[in-house]
Amino acid sequence: FSFSFSFSFSFSFSFSFSFSFSFSFSFLAATDVILNPGIAFGTGDHPTTRMCLQYLNTLRDANLASLLDYGTGSGLLAIAALVLNVADTAHGTDIEPLSIKASLHNATLNHVAHRFTAQLVSEDVSTTSTTSTSTTSTYDIITANILQGPLKSLAPHLASKSHPGTLLALSGITNGQAADVQAAYESAGFKQWNVIREEDDDEDNENIETDSIIETDASTTNAWVVLTASYNPTNNK
Repeated sequence: FSFSFSFSFSFSFSFSFSFSFSFSFSFLAATDVILNPGIAFGTGDHPTTRMCLQYLNTLRDANLASLLDYGTGSGLLAIAALVLNVADTAHGTDIEPLSIKASLHNATLNHVAHRFTAQLVSEDVSTTSTTSTSTTSTYDIITANILQGPLKSLAPHLASKSHPGTLLALSGITNGQAADVQAAYESAGFKQWNVIREEDDDEDNENIETDSIIETDASTTNAWVVLTASYNPTNNK
């Protein structure tokens, strides 16, 4: 991927500094997303983010009605989904107020602010008010690139935001953590699992693999993965 940077700063009695950058990935066919992340997580340089973007690219021009990005950070995944026309609208949530501010700003930078809303949530899944909230009760696709513990805890909540056929992409986990997370979501009604896998030091997306089986070999334990599935509560066995 490639980066281009622009910087601005000013001096008075205090010092302020800001930057924004645009990036593109070869598998995104030169699609650019502009980000000013501030201190929010999500700049596109982590393997889990790149693999989530690759997954979204497989859904390019799907024009699904709605996407939920849980733990949106800078808003990168939600905004990329809108730019790629994966979904008509996207809603991001985060436990950090600065992430909400950053994601809304980045949606404006990418000219998709009219299609994006963001909401502050608490760690126990209850929500507090913010500038914009979604009116959607369930979503066509849900992404969550966070950590193993929160992902497991969120399984019932994300199931409640799903309808039959809702697509799911979970990341922020390693291959060694994947089976534990998958079990939590299978119990909540998600089926048809696939695994996208990449070594942590593979910065060029050259060794990304997609498989329907979580490997348990010790050599793959620390490989970052994305788990994808769909919601099928009628076959929840």
